[in-house]
Amino acid sequence: MTGIAGLRTGRFVAIGAAALITLIAIGACSASSTSATTSAAMAAGGAAPPMVDGKAADATFGAAEDASAPTKAGANSGPLPALDNRQIIRTADMQIRLTIGAEVVEEDVDAALSSAISAAVANVRAQAIAAGGFIADLQQGKGTASLVIRVPADAFDSFRTSAATLGDVESSTESAQDVTDEYTDVTSRIASAQKSIDRIRTLLAQATNIGDIIAIESELAAREAELESLQGRQTVLSNLVSLSTVSVSFYASQAQVTADEPVAERGGFLGGLADGWDALKSFLSGLSAVVGAVLPFVPVFAILGVLIWLVVRRIRGRRIPSRRAPWEPSTPMVGVAAGPESPTDSPNAN
Repeated sequence: MTGIAGLRTGRFVAIGAAALITLIAIGACSASSTSATTSAAMAAGGAAPPMVDGKAADATFGAAEDASAPTKAGANSGPLPALDNRQIIRTADMQIRLTIGAEVVEEDVDAALSSAISAAVANVRAQAIAAGGFIADLQQGKGTASLVIRVPADAFDSFRTSAATLGDVESSTESAQDVTDEYTDVTSRIASAQKSIDRIRTLLAQATNIGDIIAIESELAAREAELESLQGRQTVLSNLVSLSTVSVSFYASQAQVTADEPVAERGGFLGGLADGWDALKSFLSGLSAVVGAVLPFVPVFAILGVLIWLVVRRIRGRRIPSRRAPWEPSTPMVGVAAGPESPTDSPNAN
């Protein structure tokens, strides 16, 4: 029994060895065939086709795909571009306060505020021009001004720094928008649309049927309109990327006198004299203000008083004759003879 078992074991070992030798031989033949194919391809066309998962890629791989298909934005078509090559739109908003001195009298405050705003606008305009930019929009009032300034992207930071020196920066915000994917997509679609238009024009040149010509021209017009829209969007993106936008708002105000300033105390005779003098000046100032306010009305009141006096005098002159008795003559009677004397009145009556 032991001999039979040993014989069977040897037989299995032999079979396994034969199978292993067969597999090695097949692998060597496959490798030799692949090497020969690669060598022939290199001899015929130069470089060998790429290997994909250990197999030689077909030389016509992707030839059936439409070459005009646009590249999708954000697709894994390669490594991301460097930061310097990215398309970034930068914007900023600044609010700057301008202050005029507290010593400016009230009558001159409005003029001083307008002057401060005009000077700030002129300075920021000069800074924008020096940086290679321009004023896109300006709205200016008595004590405020709002500007929209476009400056080159490489001068964005330096312009903001110089503008901050014109006054006290109350607030400042900055934002950046990365439009690299959109710009790449638009550029790829423009190239694809241009190739499609070229092919349609070739078909149009070869068309002989009126119906085909009309259909091809209609399709050509639609493709050209799409191309113009894409080119316009590309221009807008390029403009926003190359020229940054800075919005600057100025507002002016007058400095206020702080209440913490110490006031010198005055006492004694000199202090009383100074206080009396200040009171006298205040009284005279108030009196002059009252006189000045009443003086324009004096001629009017004088004319009205004279008219009233004349009317009253005329009325009183008409009322005087009516006070006499009705039997009293207005004038004494002259030349009237006296009547006979009464007997009692005669001295010789007795």
